[in-house]
Amino acid sequence: MSFRIMLGLLAVLAWATAPMPAVSAENERRVALIIGNDSYKSLKRLDNGANDARAMAAELRAAG
Repeated sequence: MSFRIMLGLLAVLAWATAPMPAVSAENERRVALIIGNDSYKSLKRLDNGANDARAMAAELRAAG
């Protein structure tokens, strides 16, 4: 392989692996789907599934 080809491949490799700046998510709308299930067919009824989901939703709202 010639020196020029090797140098070109090295330049492309350096460019491709360079760290890219992160996109700011400050002003983006964030959405979360939280599901709290208390009842399953094959298990006994759970005590806190829905309550835990409500608590998680409140924490996420508070965090922004």
